[in-house]
Amino acid sequence: MATRLTAEQFVAAFEGKGWTHVALAAHWRVHRTRIWQIARDPQRPPYYDDAVRGLPVVGAALAKKRPGRPRGKVRKAPMVRAVPPGLRYQGFLVVGSVLEVERYIGEDAPDGARGVVLAVRAEGDAEHYFVMFDTGAGWWISPDLVDRHLATTGLVRDELAGYRLTSEEGARGDWLAGRITFR
Repeated sequence: MATRLTAEQFVAAFEGKGWTHVALAAHWRVHRTRIWQIARDPQRPPYYDDAVRGLPVVGAALAKKRPGRPRGKVRKAPMVRAVPPGLRYQGFLVVGSVLEVERYIGEDAPDGARGVVLAVRAEGDAEHYFVMFDTGAGWWISPDLVDRHLATTGLVRDELAGYRLTSEEGARGDWLAGRITFR
């Protein structure tokens, strides 16, 4: 039985065979941000590890990186084990985390819309996240909704780290005033 890959080993496995995350996402028919979400998931099913180990080596066309495209610093996500399912994003989705809509939620959050976490609250054995979308809509989201419709971008708006959500109307006012950014 093969050992589980760390997030770094997972990425190295597909990049070492000439795959970019964009090419792999197209091959697996998932959104490009889903590849990073899978890689950083410490509880991902073992078939993902088997899948990246078994990828074919691709030609130079896919292996080339785009010229002039800067690569940012990689922040390691904390590795958390044996947490209740409702707390699976604890310490990972924090105030300032930028999310992208991967599957249509509604008019206020269409495919490709971005949102930023403005508050985190515990409710029993689960955390819920107040997410303000770039459309001006904002609402509380459960971890299950994150799984079904959203993907992490890996970005954190550090300037929002101290943000205090007073009300949904206040968050909309901050969005209208340009104090909340999504990129």
